[in-house]
Amino acid sequence: MFRYFTRRSRAVWEVIVVALVLIAGSVSTMPVAHANGHTTVPSVSSTPSTSPTPGGKATGPKPNFFIYGGETGETSDGATSNAFCNGHLYTAWTGADDHVNVAWDFYSNPFGSGFSGKVTYADTAYNLLVPAPGTNIYTRPALACWQASGDTTRLWIFFTGTNQRLYLGYYEPGDENQQSKTVSIHLHTEVPNQSSNRSPALAPQGSTLRVGWVGDGNGYLNFESTTNGAYFGSLNTDRDSTADGGFGMTVWCVSGVCKLWFAYPGTDQNHYIYVEYFNFNAGTWTDPPNAHHTADFTCHICDLTLVLQSGTLRIPYAGSGGYDNLNIDSSTDGNTWSNDQSEDGALWGAGAAVDNNNHFWVTFPNYNSFSTTNLQILIFQYN
Repeated sequence: MFRYFTRRSRAVWEVIVVALVLIAGSVSTMPVAHANGHTTVPSVSSTPSTSPTPGGKATGPKPNFFIYGGETGETSDGATSNAFCNGHLYTAWTGADDHVNVAWDFYSNPFGSGFSGKVTYADTAYNLLVPAPGTNIYTRPALACWQASGDTTRLWIFFTGTNQRLYLGYYEPGDENQQSKTVSIHLHTEVPNQSSNRSPALAPQGSTLRVGWVGDGNGYLNFESTTNGAYFGSLNTDRDSTADGGFGMTVWCVSGVCKLWFAYPGTDQNHYIYVEYFNFNAGTWTDPPNAHHTADFTCHICDLTLVLQSGTLRIPYAGSGGYDNLNIDSSTDGNTWSNDQSEDGALWGAGAAVDNNNHFWVTFPNYNSFSTTNLQILIFQYN
């Protein structure tokens, strides 16, 4: 498998240097095809040690884990999402033709040539034309494994439609047997009176599924709840925080107190990653004392993923600056964060999920310095 180095918006001579390094690196011996965890990474202060500068990262260590293999053969110009459900690891993304794609089970054969199965739905997701850098940012569909009241456990799909409305439905086994782009996501419930131009999020908890999105035109964090996938509860909005990309969302319960955690790229100049939570018992939004910001900062209009793994919050994301490295920030309290960084480049964001063996899997569109379109989706086991 080919390992990509990462650069963006660099001078021509730097591209030549990168190409020479790639040629030299291709003859080196490659180690095992999964990344280690973050056991050797020291804690990183929530306050960056240096100010961000153009073409470089402000915080975080040098690349300290490597990704080999895991080339899926699929491409996307937007972020990916993941969920483990009914014994299968699912990956979702928006294709270059705007159609929603769901594939599964690449994890069982990490050196294979693709996923075990895939469905391309008739449904299409919204993409946003960004004047700078003059490209389209494709919203991603969110995935969650959830059992609605009186139903079986299903893979649920939440996406921003091309009309900027928010739609919730589910995958049905056998969808892949239909002709591509002819079958629609099942149920297809619209969240009433809401719209967005960013990627949405899902967070299941028992018999409740929470759907989240960034407000259209204001950047506010929003969520509603459903117990059947068809009707939604009251709207909850944080008007004190604004996001510049899709946020990650997960439920974390400690000592009987459950909170809905959020990780989002801010609208400040450097687009730092911010973390906060909604306390279900108190009905209040809270910012952890030191979590503004976390261990690093993210790129403009990136989508964030927030996953809970055995008492540890993890945020996989595409780094900012001239290197765009894939990063994974981790915290056991939501307040103090550590950072892992890969040599591999990533754009638009990364998806992640925990399987039934407690392994943390990550997918992302791999940025290889020579193109910002049709980026191949990579998948790997982090720990």
